[in-house]
Amino acid sequence: YYISAENIKAYSDYLEGIYYGTGINSYYDSESGYLLISYIDPFSPAADSVLKEGYFITAVGGKTVTDDNYSALIQSLTEGYDKKITVSYIESKDEDNKSSDTELSCGYRMPSCEYQINNDVGYIHFVSFYEDSVNDFQKAVEHFKTNNISALIIDLRNCISADYQAASKIIDAI
Repeated sequence: YYISAENIKAYSDYLEGIYYGTGINSYYDSESGYLLISYIDPFSPAADSVLKEGYFITAVGGKTVTDDNYSALIQSLTEGYDKKITVSYIESKDEDNKSSDTELSCGYRMPSCEYQINNDVGYIHFVSFYEDSVNDFQKAVEHFKTNNISALIIDLRNCISADYQAASKIIDAI
């Protein structure tokens, strides 16, 4: 497998949990002529916005969605880091819907683990191991300490990528 020089930075960032774009997955809905939001990454800038799955995007960066440009507009939602982009949207494809605008940041970091407490049992699910995964783990442990758990489950199932040095740091922290 070969990675070109221009793609190595994006791949390295991916391995560290750094994602480009707004966190919106969408597709062109030919019936409405708009982009339909099919998924919003819960850790992305879009998750903190007014946008919801099922809304329709009418314009991206001031460019109205058309049959000719929708592919480029979808791509503009999935690229970029440390920039802002304006998304115009409607909640449904009714004709009398007025479009609203929201400004989204591009680029975000995916936490390496998710954690919660069920009854008095702490649960940590690692989705990946990154260089600073030990910091995410320590945040979870601090949360558990303040909530006085009686047991801890560490779930490594479906871990999508692994920096084994980062994983060993977590083992050392235990």
